[in-house]
Amino acid sequence: MSSPEHARLFGSAILVAGREVRLARSGDLPGVMDLRGRAFRQGVEDVDIHDACSLHLWVGPEAAPGAPPQASLRLRLHPDGAALLTGYCAQTYDLTALSHQPGAVLELGRL
Repeated sequence: MSSPEHARLFGSAILVAGREVRLARSGDLPGVMDLRGRAFRQGVEDVDIHDACSLHLWVGPEAAPGAPPQASLRLRLHPDGAALLTGYCAQTYDLTALSHQPGAVLELGRL
């Protein structure tokens, strides 16, 4: 979920050609999860344990409060490469080589 700290790190919404790209707000999450369920699970709910510790981008029509998203992306910032092994991608892929990387690692998924 987005916070003032996240807004400081990620900045303001991006407005392009009538579309808005921004961090999802708590009220946006039901729409984000519904879109993901339709995209990845044939309409079945697509929520997992990684959602609570991740940020979600919301992409949709500009200046349309309450509108459902047209696209979304999950972002999770891991403090270091070793923490990446606790992420969603590590369930499917061998990320051992990346786990030795120093510094923060950004995991992107569910686009």
